[in-house]
Amino acid sequence: MDARPREVDDLRRAEDVARRLMQLGLTGADASTVLRTLAAVMDSPCALVTAAGRLLAGEAGPSDPDLRPEALVPVLLASDAFGRARSADPVTATGRPPFEEEVSFASRTLRELVAPVVEGNRISSVLAVWIRDARPRDWQRLAIQHAATVLAFSSLRDRSQGETAEDVVQDLVAALMRRDLGRVVAIEGRLARRGVDVDAPHVPIVLARRGDRPLDARALERVRERLRTAGARGGAAGWEGRVVVLAAPPAELSAKHQEKWGRTLAGELSLAARAPRRDTVAGVGPVCRGLARLALGLQSARQAAEIGSRLPGDRQVYEADTTWFYSALWHARETGHLDGSWRRLLKELQAEDERSGGTLLVTLDAFFDCQQSYTETARYLYVHPNTVRYRLQKIRRVVGDRPFEDPLYRIAYHMALKAALVFGQAPRGRADEPAGTGTPYTRAATSASTYPLRTSSATRSGSRSRGSPQPPPVAVTRRTRSPSRNG
Repeated sequence: MDARPREVDDLRRAEDVARRLMQLGLTGADASTVLRTLAAVMDSPCALVTAAGRLLAGEAGPSDPDLRPEALVPVLLASDAFGRARSADPVTATGRPPFEEEVSFASRTLRELVAPVVEGNRISSVLAVWIRDARPRDWQRLAIQHAATVLAFSSLRDRSQGETAEDVVQDLVAALMRRDLGRVVAIEGRLARRGVDVDAPHVPIVLARRGDRPLDARALERVRERLRTAGARGGAAGWEGRVVVLAAPPAELSAKHQEKWGRTLAGELSLAARAPRRDTVAGVGPVCRGLARLALGLQSARQAAEIGSRLPGDRQVYEADTTWFYSALWHARETGHLDGSWRRLLKELQAEDERSGGTLLVTLDAFFDCQQSYTETARYLYVHPNTVRYRLQKIRRVVGDRPFEDPLYRIAYHMALKAALVFGQAPRGRADEPAGTGTPYTRAATSASTYPLRTSSATRSGSRSRGSPQPPPVAVTRRTRSPSRNG
């Protein structure tokens, strides 16, 4: 006599759960929302994992928050129910009861119910629920079936609305840049459904124009086209006037060759972004695996791109690992830990530089960058070596010999020149920088030497081949008269 009321109760509860879940599917809810509703209805933890076993989304039961889906996923992957659900026939898997298995976790005995999520003719993911009852009721089995159907329906709805992998990459880049981890979880599932594996190695690349000018939509399309012609897996997206690229190198390359591949691709993309003009730089982060490391890699690539857009010269690729000292200066300034020591070091020299026509600071920077070689400095500045010696004598009369003989002083002056260069190109009128504190380079610019501009490689003597190494980032303009001996 008690069996019939129990069946009626199961039927009513199954109808109620099905109605709530289908309403979520029709209103465009994502996987996290569906799992949150299912966990609340069943008061049990649930998780959605890919067929390869990567967690896409998970929710804990309201009355037992200690049962975390993240901890239960290894139990799921080792169970026979997961293997049967993953290898089930997609044609017959839809509408069948979930696979069940008794599992042990933290001295508890749980009942694991696993249902495949079928999209088209393939199993894209697996839905798992862990209940504490010794035997699940029929309405619980039906609720899991309905949830798997809604998850598949949501994926098909996204595809019918014309969502492409580029659209998902756009959302992923925005979420990573904003560090919105909740949004990233839902986007990861959308990426997996489109065959984008975020656990594979990716090279983060950020493209920016010199002078803080934004890149337009045409630059983004050119970058995407270049990615397609190069056969690179991944995608590109626009973000705050920049172009962000996530490129997956070929799997057969070693880690060292993957980094080299990323640098080469970054150079090609920087050329493609603003063709035929070459005023775009590329910041390259390290090779990353997984969303957590990818978020850090994007931040380092963005910092390298912003630094490169402020440095003079025609170099187009800046790696995060080789611009760390610029990043340290930048971070120290933003956190208020950078004082005016570098300004005091250059104060007297800047005054003498203004009286000398704006050539001393440029020469000292080039001299340090060229390993204190008179010949190399003269070749780079397109002047006579005696001119370099004359200018350095004037510099020694102001600062003394210690910056040239003491390594500590030499590093201090060299970094002071770099700090003045980077911060001098910051947007004017910043609230955190009072008027009159601009870099000496900016104030010392004259018609004879408009630092931080410099001549291109084609206008310097001894022009290099396209594949030769880039020179140090020193900035001058080509002189239109023959070199003088008095500087």
